[in-house]
Amino acid sequence: MSRLVKQKPKGTCNLLKVSPEDMRNVIQEDLHRMLFLLYLVREFEKAVLDLYDLGLVHGPAHISIGQEAVASGMAVALNKSDLVGSTHRAHGHFISKAFIYYAPDGYRPFRDAVTPAMQDAVNRTLSEIMGLRDGWCRGRGGSMHLYDIESGNLGSNGIVGGGIPLVTGAAWGERQLEKDTVAACFFGDGAINQGCFHEAANIAALWKVPVIYFVENNLYAVATSTSGSSAVRDLALRSLAYDIDSIIVDGMDPLAVYLAFKMALERTRRRKSPFLIEGKTYRYCHHAGRLPGSAYGYRSKEEEKSWLERDPLTTFPLLLKKMRVVRESDDDLLREKARICVERAVDFCTEKRGEKRMIRAEKWPPPEDLQKNLRQDNGALADVSFVEAEDFQQFKTITYVEAIAAVTLRNMERDERVIVIGEEVANLSGGAYQACKGIKEVFPERLINTPISESGFLGIAGGAASVGMKPVVEIMFPDFALMAGDQLFNQIGKLRYMYGGRIYFPMVLRTRIGIGFGYGGQHSMNPAGL
Repeated sequence: MSRLVKQKPKGTCNLLKVSPEDMRNVIQEDLHRMLFLLYLVREFEKAVLDLYDLGLVHGPAHISIGQEAVASGMAVALNKSDLVGSTHRAHGHFISKAFIYYAPDGYRPFRDAVTPAMQDAVNRTLSEIMGLRDGWCRGRGGSMHLYDIESGNLGSNGIVGGGIPLVTGAAWGERQLEKDTVAACFFGDGAINQGCFHEAANIAALWKVPVIYFVENNLYAVATSTSGSSAVRDLALRSLAYDIDSIIVDGMDPLAVYLAFKMALERTRRRKSPFLIEGKTYRYCHHAGRLPGSAYGYRSKEEEKSWLERDPLTTFPLLLKKMRVVRESDDDLLREKARICVERAVDFCTEKRGEKRMIRAEKWPPPEDLQKNLRQDNGALADVSFVEAEDFQQFKTITYVEAIAAVTLRNMERDERVIVIGEEVANLSGGAYQACKGIKEVFPERLINTPISESGFLGIAGGAASVGMKPVVEIMFPDFALMAGDQLFNQIGKLRYMYGGRIYFPMVLRTRIGIGFGYGGQHSMNPAGL
């Protein structure tokens, strides 16, 4: 007789409950750093809103007011060498990671002054948001596209979910380079429904990628509630489909986020595998600008009031005082230091002209910057020499595809950063078209089969390239490249320009057309025009 046998996933999903007593196990200076970052991010974003209202910030300004606990807990928990990739709502993540990175080791907010390097990090972040020449990307990225690889900021992304494969690939690339790096990948409740998350998460679990996915569940993607977009209430449960362990945490509590990250970092490094954290949090403003969501009718004032009572800038300082971690005067000191730091950044970018605040004339990017990095201009082919056939003394007749395989193998011998990934590349004695023939016998660990996940593996290759790997990606048929359209065009194709020439993607994408297989209109596209 037939029967049903319940199957249990290997991964686990747990709710992390934190008590005030947990503070006693945390280094006090870490608590102080989190408190200072709460104030710094809030002051910074209030200044962005003020400048936006004055017409001095062009394009959208997606504010994370209310979500500061996530950024502060994350930045203090990570190592300086760890990486962070973020979303269009990235100011808090970016400035927290940069500020801690550029701070001297053992930085103590109460006693130590804000150094020029730390102040510069704030100045440059505001400059970028305002589109000015001193920004991280020389003003080209703006509010949604912040990048500074030195501080471990892999870049923020304006496409919902678009950065997930890239961050996963950066983490994987760092592992290939034998670095003990973990990447934290932030995205929202809307992005977890994007296919690229599921493709990347599956590959991350398969390939043991040291990445921590953090879902900032602020309950709304613009005005669409999580209850209207997800069949499960706890988004962390999605991780179980990929045997990825996950934690649900109070995203309004910096201590809880800090402890969750510490736990995730330990497991990720020890197991060499991905982890997922869901932070239940809330953005107090609408999708962009300073008005609340209730002004647009999709949230109630009662709901907003209940979340305001959990404001981390109120609850966390009160708890620190109750636990005798800080005094009232200490708290006032940190608030003032944060205010002054942001005020200096505003003065760095602007000046008062009579009663009006204006952008300093010398801060605008020069017009000639517009064309920089728009086309390949970094000498990528400078070391390639072309010779005529008569210069060769010996010839061997081979097929075109044999030449591709031989050249690929020769480059793998010359540079250990060259890898080949794609569907079936390690199977069928050289891949679907024999373009990898002979490689498996020499470099089996660098010839990597992928799932049928073009968006996932192409984006991951791009992320690996951005940290120094040199992937060769094979797309079985050119039509399939359109499955990875966002990664090709919005990410790999645009980011070098958008990030001001600070990022490069040394990767080869290859596919084959005109092979006479007669597979029909969806296997026959000529991609040259794209």
